[in-house]
Amino acid sequence: MKKSHTKMIIVLIAISTTLSAITISSTNHIFMINTNNEKIIIDSGENFQYGGVTIRWYLSEAVKLNTSELIVYIDPIEIHVHEEPADFIIVTHDHAPHYSPYDIEKVTDENTILISSPQTLGDYIVTPGDTLSFDGIDFEFVPAYNVHRFRPNGEPYHPQEDDGLGVIVDFGSVRIYIAGDTGPIPEMGDIETDIALLPVGGLSIMNATDAVKAVELIKNSSDLKYGIPFHYGYNGITDNAGSIVDAYTFRDLVNCSVVMLDSLEIWHPHKLSKPEFLSPNPGDQLSSIATIRWNLSDSWKHDLFCHLDYSNDSGLTWIRFAANEIGTTYDWNTSALQDGMHYKIKVTIVCVEEVGAFLTEEIISGEFSINNTHSQLTETKQMTSSSLSNETSPQPTTGFSLVCLILMYTLLVALQGKKTQ
Repeated sequence: MKKSHTKMIIVLIAISTTLSAITISSTNHIFMINTNNEKIIIDSGENFQYGGVTIRWYLSEAVKLNTSELIVYIDPIEIHVHEEPADFIIVTHDHAPHYSPYDIEKVTDENTILISSPQTLGDYIVTPGDTLSFDGIDFEFVPAYNVHRFRPNGEPYHPQEDDGLGVIVDFGSVRIYIAGDTGPIPEMGDIETDIALLPVGGLSIMNATDAVKAVELIKNSSDLKYGIPFHYGYNGITDNAGSIVDAYTFRDLVNCSVVMLDSLEIWHPHKLSKPEFLSPNPGDQLSSIATIRWNLSDSWKHDLFCHLDYSNDSGLTWIRFAANEIGTTYDWNTSALQDGMHYKIKVTIVCVEEVGAFLTEEIISGEFSINNTHSQLTETKQMTSSSLSNETSPQPTTGFSLVCLILMYTLLVALQGKKTQ
């Protein structure tokens, strides 16, 4: 540190004797130390290093832990394609934004080991209480569930029987606990860790005061060095997001030192793109089997289900003719429908979100007509015309050809007789 900076800090310390905290600023970090040296608050920016491990937070509970030799991702989402591939990926449960096959693929190569809860697929399927050991790293899996956060139907957002995971990653030099989607549960009293990353956003997870209780439980058996709030700050787009205020509340209330990490990503909400019809087009005339085409996409690359309805009165009433279709085409049999000019089709796209709510988007086509009668008359006329043509056109037969040959032979014999005479 430069001498001028040292003088400034000495002055700050002298001035701060009557204040509750001392703030020391540097280029990348802000250290806030209370006067009795019991609590340190570190504004760490994007990365925090401790015990040879770098901690990086993306958003939600997506975290990257890396040493000079190993890279571990927990619940990767919104990961840049240029990120290094993982040695290990852990998926705590199947709710978005925790389980994202699209982002898992970005950081997977032939050497990556995927570890997951029973709700998803992986090289190793684990449940709370399991442990895994590899060269240079150990994983301990602990419960993550709610007993105080409920859906509108009264069910917990994260029931214990779903076997959601929290995980303690033991690098030897440091133990790091990533809580997963959970509340402050009794099992936290048995967790031994140096660092705890705890959700604070509320709704389906802990809020700030819940996270403070979680720290109290953890400290029963741990010499906890730092608490780190995460799973907040989705730019206020969803009720489940929380905000920086929740992180500050945790920071101010908790009885341990705190690291404030900056999320690397701007939250991209789970949303469906506005789809559009490719066919039928307004003014089209359909008959028999007609192919309906549309396009759509989901920002989190989830499978989407489509329901299809038609109206024969310009959209006043709707009748469903297909449900839970996957894809963007459907072959519609119109042959039993009444002819008319005021038909429309509605496609409703559905995706189930992480908290059991439904994301939906619908599109309605322009008016088109159905005319199976005209089509049938045309087909009948063509068939009748073809039949008449076959009946009236004389066709040579084997008997007729034989008669012709006999006559020609007789004529030749007669001509030959005249020459002889």
